[in-house]
Amino acid sequence: MSTNAKHKSTVKTQDLKNPQTLKINWVYYLPVLLAVVVYWSSLSFDFCGDDPLVAQANSFVQKGIKGIPDIFSHSYLYGYSMDPDPIYRPIPLALYAAESHFFGLSSKTLHFFNLVWYCLCILLLFRLLKSLQINDTVLLVTTVLFSIHPIHTEVVSNIKSRDEIAAACGLFFALYYVVKLSQSWSVSKVSAVIFGLLFSFLSKESMIPAIVIIPILVHIYLEKDLVTTGKIAALGGISVALYYLLRAGIDTHFKSLDVMQNSLVEGAGFWGRFPTVMFTTSKYWIISFFPFPLSYDYSYSQIPLLKYSSMLFIVSMIFLLFSLFVVYYFYKRNRWISFFILFFYCFLIVSSNLFFLTGSTFAERFLFTPVLSACFIVAQALFYFKERNPGLPWKIIFVVFTLMICVYSYAETKKWKNDNALFQSGVNTAPKSARTNMFYAKYLQDKSKKLANEVEKNKIMDQSLNYYRKALDIYPKFQTAWHYYGWACRDRGLIQEERNAYQKAFESDGTYFPALISWSISFMKQDSFNQALPLLLRAQSLRPNTYDIEYNLGLCYRNLKQFDQAIGSFKNANVINSKREEPISQLIKIYRDDLNKIDSALYYNDLIKTIK
Repeated sequence: MSTNAKHKSTVKTQDLKNPQTLKINWVYYLPVLLAVVVYWSSLSFDFCGDDPLVAQANSFVQKGIKGIPDIFSHSYLYGYSMDPDPIYRPIPLALYAAESHFFGLSSKTLHFFNLVWYCLCILLLFRLLKSLQINDTVLLVTTVLFSIHPIHTEVVSNIKSRDEIAAACGLFFALYYVVKLSQSWSVSKVSAVIFGLLFSFLSKESMIPAIVIIPILVHIYLEKDLVTTGKIAALGGISVALYYLLRAGIDTHFKSLDVMQNSLVEGAGFWGRFPTVMFTTSKYWIISFFPFPLSYDYSYSQIPLLKYSSMLFIVSMIFLLFSLFVVYYFYKRNRWISFFILFFYCFLIVSSNLFFLTGSTFAERFLFTPVLSACFIVAQALFYFKERNPGLPWKIIFVVFTLMICVYSYAETKKWKNDNALFQSGVNTAPKSARTNMFYAKYLQDKSKKLANEVEKNKIMDQSLNYYRKALDIYPKFQTAWHYYGWACRDRGLIQEERNAYQKAFESDGTYFPALISWSISFMKQDSFNQALPLLLRAQSLRPNTYDIEYNLGLCYRNLKQFDQAIGSFKNANVINSKREEPISQLIKIYRDDLNKIDSALYYNDLIKTIK
């Protein structure tokens, strides 16, 4: 009889005959209870950050279950932007739609279900680890650490990150049945593996490396023969094929990344970015064990681009090579430590920027699943010292350690309470990021508009301007920051500085037409329509058939007494967006006040009633 078989037999006998083992099973509800305690306050949190993209501002989610067919037939953010994007993740959007359909589209509803799905994820993880016949103490400590790990505060407290939770649920479900399938074959287990993997891939495509970890798990660590391994590995291939078959008919448009999305764009190809990628990979390991400080953003230039001569790169390479040596060292001594190190790399590789660039230089949410490896290693280390020092009060030590982590994680969730808390935390934890400074500046700008007290309003606006300037000092070609800075100058009455900002925005990116629209409006407000017109025509050449361009062209032409062109522009604006009444109102004014064509004015007057 093999070692695995003996161990399996022993566990089964203990479960049946030892009442103490049956009793301790109640302790396995502890991780879920702790997760509820840590994250219960998130139920009162607002929508914040990018939540509107997938929730209250997403037209498909707003439709409830009726929007699910649209969700599965379009790219990820199409329901928000009405433009195709390169991502296809229908599962999280479908979950939002279903939950909001039955319980209302509110932040409380979606935060509640984030917690529900997280608890389900913990239970699935427990079942997976149990199926691997891992020691009960190590199993409990690993699951507890995973449930309260501070790195998870972003994912659980942020509605948009449901994709990470759903993807992990599908993965743990599939791996559990992979283990069961390696013991005995059945159609139901085969179906469960395919379903779990497909659910995971449709939640987030970064889970596709599961097709690599599955044969490693089955052949090397579960010690199954090549035939069994090949059959189970084929299920991963079928799941990937089904994913790409579903995705094949979706209009996904791959847009080029800019440096604000990923600072590694500045790296000269694979070898140019290699030192920085090695540093960020080692940083992922470090914050898995020591998650402090944490930040929601690590964009340009919070993480510097490194050279091969950098000590950060050299130390990172030594650390990563050592981790690979540990895989070999522990394979015969403690195979699960070896396995979980490979698990970490497998599920981080897609997000690491090593082989291709992603939409982020570095992000804590990418660790949601890989951090399981650090939890297991810590649990195994604690068990090792417990066995060699039985006289120590290990239960008390573990309780105190757990409570400390819970308190820290609970405090970290508060960053996601609302936009103010989130964006303010960003400038504290990532002060060198141009985006954190811009986001906080924009928040302050919007806040000032709601204030009635002029003194307080100007004070907040001046703070906003300062944070915009910090963002632009970090990255002088940040066109969006220049554009928003122009709006802030407008609100503060700094007209010339406003126009300079729009000019800088357009000079930073010659395709950035929104800056031309705002620039033209600044002239129109001063009745300088001759100066506004060329800017609008330039914008039109860059982005034809755009409502804001056509509508403002109509206003410009009308004030220049070019009524035929004005009529044409307003009609174009109406065709682009027939739900807006402004173009029709302007057509009424032209026919009635400028051309004295009452019949035409009455026609458009009747037309506007259909909109109202």
